[in-house]
Amino acid sequence: MKRSAARPSPSTGLVALWTQSHDVTDSVVQFLETEAIATLPLIAKALRKEQQRVLFAAARRAGALAACTNAFLTALKNSGREFDYRETWQNGLHGWTSIRSTPIAVVTAPGDPSCVEIVGTPTPDLAGLAGHFSGMEKGFGRSGLAVTRFRVCASISGIWPQDPNDPIGHIAAGGYALLCGPSARGQLATDDFIGGIFFTNNGTSSVALKWLYSDYETRSRCVIYDDVVEGEFYVVDATFHFDREEVDISVNGRHAATLNYLPRPLDSIRLYNFSDCSSRFREVAVSREPRPHGPAAAAQETVSQSRASR
Repeated sequence: MKRSAARPSPSTGLVALWTQSHDVTDSVVQFLETEAIATLPLIAKALRKEQQRVLFAAARRAGALAACTNAFLTALKNSGREFDYRETWQNGLHGWTSIRSTPIAVVTAPGDPSCVEIVGTPTPDLAGLAGHFSGMEKGFGRSGLAVTRFRVCASISGIWPQDPNDPIGHIAAGGYALLCGPSARGQLATDDFIGGIFFTNNGTSSVALKWLYSDYETRSRCVIYDDVVEGEFYVVDATFHFDREEVDISVNGRHAATLNYLPRPLDSIRLYNFSDCSSRFREVAVSREPRPHGPAAAAQETVSQSRASR
């Protein structure tokens, strides 16, 4: 009986070269187009296993290893793995409570991440605004944990004033995302808060993104991004430092401000509009740890209780 020709061993050829001789492999990759390197994992399982090493080898030979490493770590940081709570609306509005029957909906579009949309409705007079904020709330309970990092991705639409004589439109503000303490329960978000963002037109035709924070008896605002574009999303990332009671704030990856803050235990996150506009949030994320104790925390507790009793 005629014997069939022996088949080539799986350990020969390109696959064997790729897995057994790293020096030769790295030299070959040096001459490949970037698009070709990206398709290597599709050829064989062995090439797929080697892809990470090949990418770093190509970056090293191109003198781009530091930049690639930084991009990798940035992507890892932005993945949300450092947050113990991260909301991207994949489960709808589960865990969130609507404030005053606010029209809220999870919006999806082909190719874009899901986001939640809050449509605000203004009250006829400024005096009544305090009780008519439109929005939603996520409660954490009295855990005693303080925020170490806060990230929110938000946009605003329809906040430009239509009539300069209209007080509601003239001071339009919306897209609030505030970190609130326990004394804000059943009260205004700003009666006890740690910090957060909002959009406002300042009575002009341009819109700014601001950080709202408390300094004992006063509430302060700081512009962290000027000339906001309607409908465009902005990523605000804030890192809180207990030791010096400061927060570092960046917008779209660029440092925007370093401000003071009063450490407070996180009780809830509130998303809302102050006036008639549409705000959207793609992501809301926080990291927490046991709260620090100190004179600032005790002072803020007294201030919060005083505000709530007014």
